[in-house]
Amino acid sequence: MKGGYVLAHIDKFTKGQIGGVTRHFERYKKENGEYIKFGNQEIDTEKTSLNYNLADEKNQMEFIKNRTSEVRCLNRKDVNVMASWVVTLPEKIETQEDQRLFFQESYNFLENKYGKENVISSFVHLDETTPHMHFAFVPVVRDKKRGDLKVSANDLITRSHLRSFHPELENHMKEIFGRDIGILNEKTKEGNKAIDELKRGTAQKELDSLKIDLQAFKDELAMLDIAEAEIRELGQIQGKEKLFKKDYVEIKKDLLEQFKNMAKNYRKNTVILKKNNDILKNKVHNLEKKVNQLTIEKSENVKKMNLEELKEKAETRNTIRGLEKKVDTLSNYIIDKGLADDFNKAIEQQKSKSRTWEMER
Repeated sequence: MKGGYVLAHIDKFTKGQIGGVTRHFERYKKENGEYIKFGNQEIDTEKTSLNYNLADEKNQMEFIKNRTSEVRCLNRKDVNVMASWVVTLPEKIETQEDQRLFFQESYNFLENKYGKENVISSFVHLDETTPHMHFAFVPVVRDKKRGDLKVSANDLITRSHLRSFHPELENHMKEIFGRDIGILNEKTKEGNKAIDELKRGTAQKELDSLKIDLQAFKDELAMLDIAEAEIRELGQIQGKEKLFKKDYVEIKKDLLEQFKNMAKNYRKNTVILKKNNDILKNKVHNLEKKVNQLTIEKSENVKKMNLEELKEKAETRNTIRGLEKKVDTLSNYIIDKGLADDFNKAIEQQKSKSRTWEMER
């Protein structure tokens, strides 16, 4: 059992993204037998049977649909209808019994914070490098002006909300375990530091920020992998030929909507990937400057950090190169499959609907 740092890591997902994400949580297999995963995660299939869900078993997609219909939820493609905390097992948890207790109490803590009525699932994954839990929920919050309940991840997951997460979880776990289990550590709290330590901490924060961005980037790539698989499935759909119009076929409305959503998200995510790639390049460049400044000001201290930092920067460069190639490959896939026109038409139709919606507001 290998633990790690508990990070305040939360992801937000739109309607177009939740299908693949929820299937990743429950370990859904693609047609080729591979599990849906994010980025370059290594899944040990021999341990997959050890995974478990702490929330009530339910159809995740149906639950999200029903819950968002019970409260006020804007019908827009950019609305995040699901949020998910990733809670990683701390290094100080060493026994199987304490591991189970930690995840169960993490679930209790989060269920109490966000409401059982909003919990989608809470899958514990023991088949990856570090044990962790995905606590997924519909971000429902009470509107301060209207007083009713609405779906709004931005209003619920604020900076203040994120800053208080680890201290609150730490207090909860101390009550349960009666000791410090390592929730608050150098990655989750700030202490009194000397000037040189603060400067090194700034560089470390940049590195941590870069890692978070890269993880988000990997998540985007995973979305494209999922979209590609779903597009292949859509390509196998057989339409019913119309009796008097041989050039037309009939398909179910929900299948048409599924195709349109896939087209829009595939196109949108490709653009986002290219944009994020440029941002990451700039961050790497700025990080190199800061590391050089640290070397001049405090060479002896920085020498101890250099080897690890150089390794991380090399890995970052290699990751970015790989991501660039994958973006190009996925873009070519769209063109080769002749889907570009359909994507563009679907996007234009959505823009038209959005403009109409804005005029009616």
